[in-house]
Amino acid sequence: MNKRIRKKRVRQMLLVELAILFPQQEDAIAWLDTPLAQFEDRSPRDTINAGEIERVTLLLDELNSAKA
Repeated sequence: MNKRIRKKRVRQMLLVELAILFPQQEDAIAWLDTPLAQFEDRSPRDTINAGEIERVTLLLDELNSAKA
């Protein structure tokens, strides 16, 4: 799988995980801007911008799994 397709799939997974955990869009936006210890006190948005989208997606997956 080429790198561009992989990045697109990871972005799609991120959006799905966000939608599952946060039914209200404003809650998802607030979470994306909240510094978290899991990301060395960076926000998920900053972590994504640093090229670490998979870390954010994995955390969302863990949170959704714990919620179920």
